[in-house]
Amino acid sequence: MENIAATQEKYKKWFRYFLFALVAGLLIFSVIRALKPSDFSVYLEAGNYLKNGQNPYGEWLFVSEGNYCKYFYSPLWALILIPFTYFPPFIPSFIWLLGSIFFLYRIAVLLRLYAHIQRLNPQLERWVFMGVLVCSARFVLDNFAMVQLTIFLVWSSLEALRLMQSKNWVYGAALLPFAINVKLLPLVLIPYLLYRGHFKATTVILLFSVFYLLVPALFLGWEMNTLLLQGWFDVINPSNAEHTLETELGPHSLTALIPTLFSKTDGILDLNRNLFSFSLQRAITVLQIVRLALILLTLYFIGKRIFRPAETALHELYALAYIFLLIPLIFPHQQKYAFFCLVPTFYYIFCFLAYTVETHTGIKRRKTAVCVLLAISFVCMTLTTDGFVGRDLNEVFQHYKLITYGALLLIPALMLAHPKFIQR
Repeated sequence: MENIAATQEKYKKWFRYFLFALVAGLLIFSVIRALKPSDFSVYLEAGNYLKNGQNPYGEWLFVSEGNYCKYFYSPLWALILIPFTYFPPFIPSFIWLLGSIFFLYRIAVLLRLYAHIQRLNPQLERWVFMGVLVCSARFVLDNFAMVQLTIFLVWSSLEALRLMQSKNWVYGAALLPFAINVKLLPLVLIPYLLYRGHFKATTVILLFSVFYLLVPALFLGWEMNTLLLQGWFDVINPSNAEHTLETELGPHSLTALIPTLFSKTDGILDLNRNLFSFSLQRAITVLQIVRLALILLTLYFIGKRIFRPAETALHELYALAYIFLLIPLIFPHQQKYAFFCLVPTFYYIFCFLAYTVETHTGIKRRKTAVCVLLAISFVCMTLTTDGFVGRDLNEVFQHYKLITYGALLLIPALMLAHPKFIQR
């Protein structure tokens, strides 16, 4: 027994060293990336436009020499960043990356609360952490490399849900619409809250949503704010051609995958990827059907407890794992960094594997299938990066949207890993 305890203490010590090295590595990487142009440069440039009384929407904003991007975020987000435009770009970018490290820590804490994973053997809990880290590392690095917002969006969504289940529900009802205002992705949580019977919180969320749309008028004037809101809607309008067909290498979602499978399209690479030769309009119709089918499939994961809380915290994590998985799939114009939203999905799957090891539930075939799907998904989403296969082959894999295929494979993996098979 003493030898076992000594071994466990040794592993625990090395795990602490690993966490320290991980944080140190992120800090160093943050300094390196903050010194370079990034997507955060676009947000700051939008703040500069507002500071000078100009409308940033529809404009190609300067990022670096020969590199320009459009601004797709809210007027409020650009307004908040105006004070940071007086500093060198390194400072606000580095501050945001420091915040992202904190958001990563809070995401780990919040997911741990949902799973009650502290009931597991500590060694198994460390394996869960390592599994999630390995599967999500490339998306974490993508967010740090681009100084992006996805880590903040996942944290704010989970934090808001936690607050809305406590006495501080008003804070949660204020935080979630702010995240939605910054970027629309957490919008999918509002139907979930209604389904769970959070009517009072949902009402407050809607009120705060209106408030966040109107508050820039206090600083910019009503007319300017109206112009900005119209410009924002014009660039995010889902009926825009660029949001119904995405043929470039960068986008990864159903919008980037389905039309290119069902219709002949011209991509960056001269490689055919269509299995059918439908008209473009018919291919887009197939896209909408697939998108709707995946949205309706949410009912399987959230269960039949309409207007009532989830059966257990683990059941709620199961539902959220699927909802967060949907985000980069159903929304258009999603880049690689958006797939950080899969972290709750990875976490739930590894918890399922850990709990079924601990309790010996005798579901080996089911667990094997989950592991096989997870492994293939990992190959599609991580082992296809240029760091593993080189730039040329990585572009081929992006052309064929293997990241999207990898995310889709997690859906049957989640279905096989239902909480009812966990006996605790």
